[in-house]
Formats: sequence, C-alpha cells, structure tokens
Amino acid sequence: MRKLLWYAKDRTLYLLLVSKMKFDKQLIGYITALESSTSARVKDCFLRDGTLVYIVYTGDLGKALGKSGLNIRKLSFRLGHRLRIIEFNEDPCIFVRNLFYPLTGFDVNSRDNIIAISTQDRILLGKLYGRSKATLKEANEILKRHFKDLEIVVDGSVV
Repeated sequence: MRKLLWYAKDRTLYLLLVSKMKFDKQLIGYITALESSTSARVKDCFLRDGTLVYIVYTGDLGKALGKSGLNIRKLSFRLGHRLRIIEFNEDPCIFVRNLFYPLTGFDVNSRDNIIAISTQDRILLGKLYGRSKATLKEANEILKRHFKDLEIVVDGSVV
C-alpha cells in the first residue's frame, strides 16, 4: 500500500508516493546529504558491502555527479563511503541497462515477468554474471526493490 507524503524543501512542496521501503536515521542522513549538496532527487538509498548506492530520479544523474564527478568525490570523502549512483527509469529495460552501466554491447528485452539480457561476447557475459553470479544477484535484488514481479535472466548463447 502506498501513502502520500508532503514535504517542504526550499519553500517548495513536494508530493511523494511512499512505498513500503523503510529507512533508518543514518540512511535518511545520507539521502539528505546528497539532495542538499547536489539538488538531485533521491528515490532510494541503501548500503551494500561498504558502498552507498543511490537511485536517483530520471534526469538527475548529471546533477548528482557534477562536473567531472566533483560532487560525488566530495560527498564520498565527506561520508566516508564509496558511492554508486544509478538513474531510475519507469521502463524496466532501461533501468536494467542503467544497473549494468559501464558495460555496453548487450541487448535487453522484456517478456512476461522476465528481463532477458543477451550477448555474444564471452568476456561481457562473465562481467554480467560476476564472480559466483554476484553481479547478477545484486542487480536482481535492486530490480525487485522497484519492480516487484520482474527477474533478470542472462541468455549467453556464445558460438
């Protein structure tokens, strides 16, 4: 069940659709730190293996990064964590592309409740899976936080 939440920032009222994601005081502080220093709107934030992962709204990735990544470097030093910023998109295929961002050269297709990633490159296939499928599992967990019924599957038909 979603609730409506109003909050004020810089004399502007924002309306948020709040889902069942729960944040503790520390994560709210991390969200506030990014929003106040970069004016990017944060959709989600969580800590994974010592890296602070932010999901920002569509179009706010440039604001969050700053010129030549200056905002991120300053914030990373101030918070004492490595940062990863992912741009959210309502289209799950584009969101999955953003999850694997530095990697390119693969196709993303949606059918039923499955997001299928296909590639012909063995090296890229290994990077998509990660060691012990850790990268794929992490991407699936992030995807399930925002799209409840979807799952990522990698089709690696290598010749």
